[in-house]
Amino acid sequence: MKRLLLILILMFSFQSLTKADDIRDFEIEGMSIGDSLLDHMSEVEINNSILKSKYKDSSFVRVESYDNLKSYDAIQLHFKNDDSNYIIHMLSGAKYFIDDINNCYKEKKIAENDLKDLFKKLSFEDWGTTAHPADKTGKTMVSTTMFTFMDSGGGAIQCYDWSKEMKYNDHLKIKLMTDEYVNWIQNIAFK
Repeated sequence: MKRLLLILILMFSFQSLTKADDIRDFEIEGMSIGDSLLDHMSEVEINNSILKSKYKDSSFVRVESYDNLKSYDAIQLHFKNDDSNYIIHMLSGAKYFIDDINNCYKEKKIAENDLKDLFKKLSFEDWGTTAHPADKTGKTMVSTTMFTFMDSGGGAIQCYDWSKEMKYNDHLKIKLMTDEYVNWIQNIAFK
């Protein structure tokens, strides 16, 4: 039953996107890359949702929310630290698989196949499974499939298998990102 529910959630999340050619046309919980977060939350709500960062560089601010979500258990987004308009550069939705990483992997594969069927213009690349840079023990593993848009930006479908020491829930994440955010997270954030 959980699998059917997740498949339906993912299908409905992507269904309105079948004619999308640009990253800004994709939505997660009604938000898109390039939107001002102020169109979705008050400044007080934004400030109350900012997470303390484990990044070594503070160019981007991370916000997380669990409130009033329809398709996901949590959303996370990033905007630039010096941006008074709070323009979204990374947007993701997470579905929890608590102590059930094998089902996360199954649902990740289903989501990948659904995206490949729906969006013929996206380019996909399997990055395999790697250690998460925030876990210094090297025990947290992330399985990632990246997809890119023809013009700019990209996304990922990921399963996070968190170590017990990190105290996070294993989860499936669908993520949309600007090129600027991708460069920051890959080359600057943890260095």
